Amino acid sequence: MLRFAALVALAATATVIAGRGMTALAVTETAEHGVARSWPTTCTVSIQVAGVPTDVEASHSAVWVATGLGGIVRVDPSTNDIVARIRPGGSVTRLARGLGAVWALDLFGERLLRIDPRTNRVVQSIAVDPLPSAVEVGHGLVWVASQLASTVSGIDPRTGQVVKLARFARGELWPGALAVGRSGVWVVTAAGNEVSVFDPGTMTFRHRLALPGARTLAAAGQEAWVGIAGGTLLRVRNDTIARVALGTRGDGYGPSLAAGGRIWVGDRSEVVALDPSTGAVVLRARLPRGTDAGPIAGGRELWIVDGARRALVRLRQCERRQGATR
Repeated sequence: MLRFAALVALAATATVIAGRGMTALAVTETAEHGVARSWPTTCTVSIQVAGVPTDVEASHSAVWVATGLGGIVRVDPSTNDIVARIRPGGSVTRLARGLGAVWALDLFGERLLRIDPRTNRVVQSIAVDPLPSAVEVGHGLVWVASQLASTVSGIDPRTGQVVKLARFARGELWPGALAVGRSGVWVVTAAGNEVSVFDPGTMTFRHRLALPGARTLAAAGQEAWVGIAGGTLLRVRNDTIARVALGTRGDGYGPSLAAGGRIWVGDRSEVVALDPSTGAVVLRARLPRGTDAGPIAGGRELWIVDGARRALVRLRQCERRQGATR
C-alpha cells in the first residue's frame, strides 16, 4: 500500500524565454514507502491568444484554443508559437479532437465545424440544435449537447447526420457538461443536480445519479470524475460514488477537469494531478498569482485556459536553474 509523505517545495526565480514569462512554481509530490522524492521544478509559460479563450484541446504536435469571436488559435507545442488562426465566423466556444479532425462548436451559428488539422481549414459545417454547449468524441461519433433543445446528439462524422439522440426535459441540461468514456456518455442533468450516463449503442440509461451541484465532467476508462460547485471532486464508477480530498479552496463553480495519464484538476490558481487508478494526489502546483484556471487539456503536461489574462498557460516540468532557492 502507498504511504504518503510531505514533499519538498521547490521555488525558482522567474526567467524570460522568447519573450514569454516562464515562471518556476512551488511543487509538492507524494512519495512511496515513506521516502520523500522531489520532482524537477514545475514551470509555466503564458501565451497570449487574443479573443476570449474558452476551451483547449492538445496533442503531441498541436494545441488548439477556442477564442469566441476570434475563432480558433493553433499553437505549436515545440516552440509555443501561434502558427495558425482559423476564423470561421460566429463564436467558437468548445473544441474536441478525434476521428481524424478537430471539432468546434459555433455558438452563434449553431454549427458543428470539422477542421482538417493538416490544412487548418474548415472542411465541413453541420447544423446542430440551438445553444450548443459541449462537444465530445467517442464510440465512433461526435456528441453535441444542446441546452435549449435539451438534447445530446450523436453525429456520424462521415455523413454529418444525427444517428443517435438522447432527449431530456426542457432546461435539464444546464450547465451542459459532457464526457464520453468506455462505459458510456456522461452528462450533467437535472439542471446541475444529477449526472446521467447512457449506453451509446442502445441509447438507454445505465444510471441517473443524484449529485447536487454537479458542474464539470471528465471520463476515464469505466468511470467519471465530477466537479461539484465549491470545489469538491467526486469519483463515480457504476453507481458507486466516492469523494476525493483535494485540499483546494474552490471557486464556487466547480473545478476544471481533464483525463489523460492522470486526472488533472484546476481550481483558481492551483492544479492537482491524481492517479486515476487510486485517486491519490500525485502532484500539486501553484499557478502564477492572478491566474484564473478555466478549461484544461491534459496528457503528460497540462494546457490551461486563463480567461482573466486571455492567455493559454502551459504547465510542464523543467530543470531547476542555478540561483533557484529551496
